[in-house]
Amino acid sequence: MNGFFVVPRGLMQNPVFRNEPCTDREAFLWMVEAAAFCPRAYRLGDHVFNLQRGQLVASYRFLADRWGWSKDRVSRFISRCEKSATLIRTEPATGGTVITICEYDKMQDMAFESTTPSATTTRTPPRHHRDKTEINIKEGKEGSEDSRTSADLQKAVDAWNGMAARCGLSVVQKLTDARKKHLAARLRDCGGLEGWSAALAKVEGSGFLLGRSGGNWKADFDFLLGETKFTKVMEGAYDDNPGNRDKGGNGFAAMLDDQHGEHRGFAAACARVAARHTNDGCD
Repeated sequence: MNGFFVVPRGLMQNPVFRNEPCTDREAFLWMVEAAAFCPRAYRLGDHVFNLQRGQLVASYRFLADRWGWSKDRVSRFISRCEKSATLIRTEPATGGTVITICEYDKMQDMAFESTTPSATTTRTPPRHHRDKTEINIKEGKEGSEDSRTSADLQKAVDAWNGMAARCGLSVVQKLTDARKKHLAARLRDCGGLEGWSAALAKVEGSGFLLGRSGGNWKADFDFLLGETKFTKVMEGAYDDNPGNRDKGGNGFAAMLDDQHGEHRGFAAACARVAARHTNDGCD
C-alpha cells in the first residue's frame, strides 16, 4: 500500500475522542501536526526560536503532558524515533528540544502520481492544499489585492491552526469574508507573517489566553483578530511575566527589538499600533 490521506489539524483535539494516552503512532502524528509549515518565530519560555519548515520545539515535560505519558517514556520514544534515521532528528535547546521531521516535505507533497493507466483516466489529481482551511479570495474585497495577499492569509491561518492544535485552542474551519478583512488588517499592523508568528508565540506563552487561569474561557481566532485585543497581546498585557510590559509602554515590541535585531521593523510596527490606541480607552 502506498500514497497517503489528509488529516486536518486539530483532529486529535476533537471532544468526541476520549482523553487518553497516545499510542506511539499518535505521538508521531502529533509531532507532524505541530511542526511549522513555513519558517516562523516561536517562543518557549523566555527564548524565541527561529523554526524552519518541519521543525517544532518542546520540552519533554510538555510532551508528556500532551501525550499522557511519563517523561521517561517520552525520552525513550524520541530516542527510538531518532535512531530510525528516517523519522526525526533532535537538537538540544534552552528549555527544550528542537525536533525536525525528517521527511516533512515528502509528507506534505499533495501531488498525485497515478500508477496505472486506468487511474490516469478516472482520477483527478487533488490540489496541493497543505492540510489547510481553503481560502477563496474574491476580486474587489479588502485584503485580496493579489495572489501574494491570498498566500499570506493562508499561511497565517495555517500558523494559527498549528499553534491551536498544540495548545488545545479551537482551530479555524472556515475563513469568512469578515475574517479575511480583519486578518489582512492585523497582518498590516504587525508588519506581515513574521510579526504574526511572534504574536502567536505570545498567545502560546500566556497561561491566561490558554485558559489556565480558571474557568472555561480560552482565546480563539476571532479574539486575536480584534484590533484592540491584538494590540494588547503585542503590548504584553496578557504575558505571564509582567516584566515584559515595562519597556517603553510596549513590552512586546521592546522585547523583540532587544533580542532580535532583524525584528526591528516589526517592533516599529507594534509601536505605531500601540501609539494609535493610546487614547482609545482599551479595556
